[in-house]
Amino acid sequence: MRRLILMSLFVFCPLAEAERLTVAFGIDKPPYVMGQTRIGLEVDIFREALAVKGHDLLVVHLNNMKLREALDNISQLDAVTTQKPQPDSPWHFVEDFTYYHNFAMSRQADDIDIEEIADLSRYQVVAFEGASEFLGGEFQRLFGKGGSSTRFYQETASQRRQMAMFWTGKAEVVVADKTVFDWYRQSMELQLGTGEPVRYHDIFPDKTWYGVYFRDAIMAEDFAEGLAEIKANGLYDLLYKNYTE
Repeated sequence: MRRLILMSLFVFCPLAEAERLTVAFGIDKPPYVMGQTRIGLEVDIFREALAVKGHDLLVVHLNNMKLREALDNISQLDAVTTQKPQPDSPWHFVEDFTYYHNFAMSRQADDIDIEEIADLSRYQVVAFEGASEFLGGEFQRLFGKGGSSTRFYQETASQRRQMAMFWTGKAEVVVADKTVFDWYRQSMELQLGTGEPVRYHDIFPDKTWYGVYFRDAIMAEDFAEGLAEIKANGLYDLLYKNYTE
């Protein structure tokens, strides 16, 4: 029924110059990107926004941190997702493609008190790859390259490994999007016994938004218009609810 609702909200507008775009997504961020399966929330949002202008999507997956240079290094790519704007980039940026709501999570039994980002420096923390660049100035000052609190801090490209480190006691705190954390908590329950009570420490201000870089300015404009359309007609929010609730 929900899929029918999604389809009813979408108005297909074929264009004579419709194209198939090859777009690079990250890996291992369910439900946003489901491993390397070419499905997930980000993929659906991108496909629906392109379809407003009649364009089609070919999905490829790259390591999350390799996405930033992918347009420079891979000529076949038309766009890369989940990016922050870079002032020196020659490519065309479309903002507010997708968002994450990051928390610090700890086991309730550990009785860990985290009221602000600086409190994390007292604990063994594992975060998603790129967290030290994406979670704001204070987090970067503490945990970025050359930061003052990196001794007990690490990042991992695999969020499955990140969650396994937390649930096996190799980290006291995990920093991740709450939806990603809850997804893995449910899927790893039989394997690691993830039913233990957890505290969600809401220390990061608001949502963390990411955009998309395009090689071609016209394709960037088409995507921006399509993205605005699916936000205006409610499809964007419905896709989020479909995957995260």
